[in-house]
Amino acid sequence: KFDSQGGSPVGDKFEAVGTASTLGALPSPVKTGYTFNGWKEYTDTNGNGQYDDGTDTSLAAITAYPVPSAPKTTYLYATWVPDGTLYQVTTFHKNTSASLSLTFGSEVDAGHVIDSQVDKNPTNVPGYKYGSGSAIPVSAGVVEPNPATTPGAQAGHYHINKMPASAVTLTYKYTVDPNATFTFTVRHVDALGNIIPGTTVHTSQRRAEQSINAMADNSIAGYTYATYRITAGENDGAAGSYILGLNHQETVGGITTTPYIVTNDTTTGTFIAHMPNQDVSIDYIYTADAGMNLVRRYYDRFTDKIITSQVEAST
Repeated sequence: KFDSQGGSPVGDKFEAVGTASTLGALPSPVKTGYTFNGWKEYTDTNGNGQYDDGTDTSLAAITAYPVPSAPKTTYLYATWVPDGTLYQVTTFHKNTSASLSLTFGSEVDAGHVIDSQVDKNPTNVPGYKYGSGSAIPVSAGVVEPNPATTPGAQAGHYHINKMPASAVTLTYKYTVDPNATFTFTVRHVDALGNIIPGTTVHTSQRRAEQSINAMADNSIAGYTYATYRITAGENDGAAGSYILGLNHQETVGGITTTPYIVTNDTTTGTFIAHMPNQDVSIDYIYTADAGMNLVRRYYDRFTDKIITSQVEAST
């Protein structure tokens, strides 16, 4: 009787009592992620027809069918060694919002041979707190709950006791930290980037994912709105920073979107978005009205750079 220990099934073999075995060579089962390492005889202590480590007794290695000199049932189990194939763990870091789905980053490790122990932990995402974790396949390992219940363990710690013969996908999810804020700044400037006198630089503190908006000011005397530009917070941070920018893209089902942006209309000056997990600055740019207006520019005589400028409407 054969126990392939998770390998391809091997049926029972029978032969009559005699002076030599007539069954030929022992079978060689296969098992994903392993190399077959031969058969061993065992005593089936509990009578269940399979080798149970710690219950049954492992005997000598068997390289050929025993001589059937007397009636007997011989029990054999397969032994295996990892074949060196590497199986990867891919870790994703996402937010929890269903309406604003974000992926802060992901890592794909070098891979692990079957039966290896693997450990992973959530990371630090600016503006967020760790929420929960899950893995596919579920049976591969265990995610420590949040809050942790194992003494000394970190919430979200993921442990694989024996790496399966398959890739594993681990997903960590993070919730907005109500105590972490970022600065949203709106300025009104002339074509050279100087703040227009009489205007206010608006700054406010916003949590990640909060709504932000700005509009052109069409009431500035002597100036006409031209366009606006995002001067900070537009692009994702460096790989591994888990910082996203307003132009961050998400692709789901083959469709790519920029989830932070709601309205980005430079023609009318209407800007509506969700706050990313970094500071955001927007400059609204205006051109001086032509005609009878008097434009004053004040230069630093050492650097030859404009210190400020102003427009005075002529009467």
